[in-house]
Amino acid sequence: MRENVTLRSTSWLFVIGISLLCAVPGATRVEAQAVRAAILGTVRDGTGAALPGVTIDARNTGTGVSQSVTTNGQGRFNLPDLPLGTYDVQASLAGFQSVVHKGLTLTVGSQNVVDFALPLGQVAETVLVTGESPIVDTTSAAFATTATDSAFRSRAAACTRASPSSSESAISSR
Repeated sequence: MRENVTLRSTSWLFVIGISLLCAVPGATRVEAQAVRAAILGTVRDGTGAALPGVTIDARNTGTGVSQSVTTNGQGRFNLPDLPLGTYDVQASLAGFQSVVHKGLTLTVGSQNVVDFALPLGQVAETVLVTGESPIVDTTSAAFATTATDSAFRSRAAACTRASPSSSESAISSR
């Protein structure tokens, strides 16, 4: 009887140990994906028609590393799992002017929508577009904000200025 109880306890310990070993690599993978971002969008011509076969090249300006993708039949593209940083994104297709969006900043988990309108032109022509991608994320209903060091310091200063005696007197006067 005692051997049966010991065998059951050992079996349960084995199952729990295997479960823990399997769970740890999965948690690490999820964490690694959370510090990435994506660039997606649509490419159209001057009339608004979708352009399939356009080469989209996203170059990280900090590292110089590029990733490329080709638009699908509806003119859509998706560059998932990009490291964080600032990117220059170029769209090019023979018979059209190349268009470059410079200075696109990718933040944790963001899905940055970058749409292109390629004008007709010579292969060697490039149109440079400057500016940030919109802050509004049209691909998600999630709410996010960027907190800066100065914002944290001003909040901490506001908290230290509030004295416990003033709050106690406000409560007792009610």
